[in-house]
Amino acid sequence: MHLPDAVGDPAGSCPDPAAAQRRGALMRCHQHGQSSVEFGLAAIVLLLLALGLTDLGRVFYFDVGLAGAAREGARQATWFDPKAGTNPFLYDAAIKAAVDGVLTNSGLPASSLQNTGGTTCPSTSDANTLYNPPFTD
Repeated sequence: MHLPDAVGDPAGSCPDPAAAQRRGALMRCHQHGQSSVEFGLAAIVLLLLALGLTDLGRVFYFDVGLAGAAREGARQATWFDPKAGTNPFLYDAAIKAAVDGVLTNSGLPASSLQNTGGTTCPSTSDANTLYNPPFTD
């Protein structure tokens, strides 16, 4: 049985070290796979960076959608009809419909009204209505 390489050396390893050293191939022989390992390490970092940037972009996208929905709800609530002299859209359903329209266009779920107390305004017995002194400079 003839073994072309010494026992313990991988098959197809470097040729004669003296001949390889003259050609500069000795360094290349001991670095097989180094670029694959470096690429694997760099690819993990680059992949995490790309996924982080994608997630950050989604945050900004949804932030713009929420700000637009809040702006549209405020615009709907402050709409005033000068001919009628009233605000015809000052109802929760109309404001919610305007907000939900912007939210669905932005890919966000519809809003929900949550009022657990049953009223949104303080009662008339709070301190501001009972005692309101005039302010002087």
